[in-house]
Amino acid sequence: MIALDTVDFGNFITHPLFKAQAPSLSGITGKHGLFDFVKEGVDITSKPTEDAEGIIKFYGYCLGKRWRCELRGGLTHSV
Repeated sequence: MIALDTVDFGNFITHPLFKAQAPSLSGITGKHGLFDFVKEGVDITSKPTEDAEGIIKFYGYCLGKRWRCELRGGLTHSV
């Protein structure tokens, strides 16, 4: 397990080695767009409660639009 705060996570997703693995999406015009993660705006809810689960929200740009990404924890004892 690793522990990251919002600044560390933002730096992680914009690191050159991570950026080299970024997905590419095709636009309606047939142009390819590389997904560009941004380090600003990361939000981490690390202590889930009964009403909220642990989640990391972060953003990126692709095909001229801003995209919101979410990482959620798996079920307990899942593989």
